[in-house]
Amino acid sequence: MSVWEKVRQNLDPAFSYVVFEKAGRKENADEFQLILAILSRLTRPVRDWKLVCDAEAERLFLVVRLAPGPADDIVQELVQLGLPKNTTFYAYASQTQDEGRTGRAPRDTQ
Repeated sequence: MSVWEKVRQNLDPAFSYVVFEKAGRKENADEFQLILAILSRLTRPVRDWKLVCDAEAERLFLVVRLAPGPADDIVQELVQLGLPKNTTFYAYASQTQDEGRTGRAPRDTQ
């Protein structure tokens, strides 16, 4: 199973997620600092985030767990905030709109 498949498998359906992907190695992780700064301006609270490195494929994933809500809202807001060029991201909506439900954080996939 690839690292990307493990990341997707470990997303908790009680929360929404944005997963950013970049080419690079773990030592290039600072490239996500601008994205983290942009995420701090979202109206939907960021619950936590985790950096996952696929050393074999030389890919980095920034997995950001958000409060539950529709994926369309996340995408629209990220576009309005102005992401850096050549940014690839995937938005996943929660399967429940129950704000009071707690879930697990993304598990370690390394």
